[in-house]
Amino acid sequence: MQYLVGLDIGTTSTKAVAFGIDGRQLKVVNNNYPLISPQEGWFEQDPGQIVRASETALKTLIEQLGEKPLAVSISSAMHGLMLIGKNGEPITNLIIWADNRSDKEARQLKASEEGAAIYFASGTPIHPMSPLCKLLWLQKNRPDLMQRAEKFVSIKEYLIHKWTGEYLLDQSLASATGLYNNGQTKWNDLALQVAGIKEAQLPVVVPTTTILPKLKADVARQLGVNVDLPVVIGASDGCLANLGSGVLDATTASLTIGTSSAYRKTIDRFVIDDRQSVFNYILTSDLYVVGGPSNNGGVVSQWFEREFGNGEFDEQALRAIKAGSDGLIFLPYLLGERAPIWDPESKGVFFGVQMNHTKNHFYKAVWEGVFQAAHHIAETVDHVTGEVENVVVSGGFAKSTYLIQMLSNVLQKPCRLCNSAESSSFGAAILGLHAIGELKDLKDASGLVHFEKEFLPDRAEAQVYREGLEKSKRIYSKLKDEFS
Repeated sequence: MQYLVGLDIGTTSTKAVAFGIDGRQLKVVNNNYPLISPQEGWFEQDPGQIVRASETALKTLIEQLGEKPLAVSISSAMHGLMLIGKNGEPITNLIIWADNRSDKEARQLKASEEGAAIYFASGTPIHPMSPLCKLLWLQKNRPDLMQRAEKFVSIKEYLIHKWTGEYLLDQSLASATGLYNNGQTKWNDLALQVAGIKEAQLPVVVPTTTILPKLKADVARQLGVNVDLPVVIGASDGCLANLGSGVLDATTASLTIGTSSAYRKTIDRFVIDDRQSVFNYILTSDLYVVGGPSNNGGVVSQWFEREFGNGEFDEQALRAIKAGSDGLIFLPYLLGERAPIWDPESKGVFFGVQMNHTKNHFYKAVWEGVFQAAHHIAETVDHVTGEVENVVVSGGFAKSTYLIQMLSNVLQKPCRLCNSAESSSFGAAILGLHAIGELKDLKDASGLVHFEKEFLPDRAEAQVYREGLEKSKRIYSKLKDEFS
């Protein structure tokens, strides 16, 4: 049996997923880890837990399959930052994308000429999610840690250093730091100056198809593999989700709704948005992923189900409620928001509550709000790159055909469900196939992706949602100043 492993280091878990060279998914091993929130708006993780979870998932997968893989390729969540001391160990936790502590620093930078110049070079919106803004906060609030730091890395570089002794970072994750010049493919001198760090304190950036140096002998023994197992550095989870969904040109977009969500397109050039409202990250030397992320995906419905549901919600109850939830509108900004409003102080709002509204109305409005937020992002991205013909969907919500149909109605676009729910892991495996020479052209990867079903928008419901989106925008605009 010949297979590759896509190792996806995510926000709340690491998944080791085995795929045959024909693209078939063979097995998944998933290990979870907790978030740490020491203060409101702060979100961290223990890097040691993540490394152990990743190594255990990979080792367990290989043991269960009984054969060694052809290669391992790594996907990782973006925007993480941790500080490494002289002994090579962390002196901070991993500060993740959801952390908002640098809100003030981000707002000040975004209002400056330097901020605009950095965005146009990096393609990363100026926002507390970015490592650049996290560094500004640390400069101001923890100068002691900044002075002790030998390296500034994310979880992937930390794992790679544990495995090989080298600090290496792929261009895809580098392009999402706010510290990189995507057009020139090098660290951005202006961003480093603003952040108050030196290039020597950052990892060496390499292409996403780079095969890492040999594994340390003790690491290989622990994982149950040979030291010369090809480990492909891979890319960010967002870029790889596009690759794993077969979204390889601007006629199609992908929408992933997991804990958070993101709408993305793959194009052949680096583009910038005068409104600074979209990201543009590197997948390979000739493929870029442009899009927008939301903080508020499935985590919002999980919150509502946990606090108000008692397991009593079902699709039949939602189907009985008209599109638009009889005038009940929900702004889903429970965790602040990224694209397209980039407002970390925004809050969740139920608007238009009346006596006829039941708990099921509120639940349906929650999902409609999440999907409307995704539509708002899609509008913004399409304004920069052009309209799409259809949208490939993935993530936990895609287990429900009813929710996919609702999304199609909200987006007013056909939505397609692909054969692999693990799109980031699959994208990593595809990139791995390419790196080891088993797939000559990444564009050929579309032949490995199959679609189970297509959902067409209902025109009447689509019009209701179009009007609802415009009303949601007006409500946010009127409340924006009150959130702070």
